[in-house]
Amino acid sequence: MSVSIANLEREKYEAVWSLDIYRIKCHSLNLWENHREIFPENFRTALDIGCGLGYLMAAWNEEGYDAWGIDIAANCLASDISARWGKRFIVENLWEMELGVHFDLGICADVMEHIPEEFIERTLKNIARHCNETIFSIANFSSNSLGHNLHLTQKPLDWWLGMFQSVGPEPEVLSLGGRNNVYHLRWRICG
Repeated sequence: MSVSIANLEREKYEAVWSLDIYRIKCHSLNLWENHREIFPENFRTALDIGCGLGYLMAAWNEEGYDAWGIDIAANCLASDISARWGKRFIVENLWEMELGVHFDLGICADVMEHIPEEFIERTLKNIARHCNETIFSIANFSSNSLGHNLHLTQKPLDWWLGMFQSVGPEPEVLSLGGRNNVYHLRWRICG
């Protein structure tokens, strides 16, 4: 059953990424550029989880980090990023990912709310298996700008904290200001 849902989600996001209106924001790069204080100082390897356009993956590699990106949509990378860093891009859904490699740091910005609710726990388990520490930014509001809601899992902070705790340690809630319906969390699995 998950294969058919994975295929439907992949088709949906490949259609979404074909629209210019969706190719504007890069939430993970925004966090890196504006809130470096929430990131560990001593990471070497990194995974942008749900990397979208790939701008953070590229920035990290250009700054000397060993960075990779993963997304469900094969067509999401910006063309200049694909040309230069495409070999560091993995097409896979997060609830079935098996990368065979481990990272010091993961970032998962504006992604978890896009995952079907029945796959949240499996997605968190996979992230925990692949990253020592992960920074999350999770929106709790509808995203109807494309005619239908892309935020499939909208839940209060306590629900998310419970999901994280069902898989591993309780994440640290970060106060970054801005919208009160976007949760920022740091989840340390190791270290």
